[in-house]
Amino acid sequence: MKQIYIGGQTVSTGTYINLGNARPISVKNRATLPGSLDRKYIKIPEILSLIVAPLIGLFYIVVMPFVGIVVIIYFLCLKTVLSIRGYIGRLRGE
Repeated sequence: MKQIYIGGQTVSTGTYINLGNARPISVKNRATLPGSLDRKYIKIPEILSLIVAPLIGLFYIVVMPFVGIVVIIYFLCLKTVLSIRGYIGRLRGE
């Protein structure tokens, strides 16, 4: 089980993840974690960081072009549907 650290606690070198917003905090030497007692952190093992970081980068490289294409298609379809709806409304005299 992972140890949970709290804001304001002095910790050793490593990478800590804020459980509230999932933002990483890098600590060199000994430092105090930012925030008050309501912020909770867990320490991420270095080997996990070395494995996960390239996978996240690969995910963005592979998925983001598809997301861009889907967004463009969505907005084109939306514009088309709204144009047709407006045209039909004008034909009906609304």
